[in-house]
Amino acid sequence: MGPRELAFYRITFMLMNYAIGYLRYPSRIWRTFRNIFFDKGFAATVFEHRLKDMFKRKKRA
Repeated sequence: MGPRELAFYRITFMLMNYAIGYLRYPSRIWRTFRNIFFDKGFAATVFEHRLKDMFKRKKRA
């Protein structure tokens, strides 16, 4: 198994993990949206924090 294949599997399973989590608990979708766009300085998960940082970078550019 090469590095590209390993990276592909890692990203695929990470995305599947998030998708299953959001499908099992749909209220997380609203919470994530609310925390990213409305609450100032609050992120409940690392994923939300990363999304918030991404949107801040895009806003500055």
